[in-house]
Amino acid sequence: MIGYLYWEQGIKLMYAISAVLAFIGTVNVYVDFSIDSNETGKNALKWYGVSFLLFIVAFCLSVIYNTFLK
Repeated sequence: MIGYLYWEQGIKLMYAISAVLAFIGTVNVYVDFSIDSNETGKNALKWYGVSFLLFIVAFCLSVIYNTFLK
């Protein structure tokens, strides 16, 4: 069971990376919005999409870990 300890740490790390990406994306979207760029929507979709995808992957891995490996 000690080998599965890395699953919990990895999942928490993925949640943290997702939050950091969302924060960086928020700053980038705000900068684009404040300079009235035409690329604001694409930039927001790109940053928040990556953050959301990473969050969903971490959530699915946590469900798999809690259901089958614990």
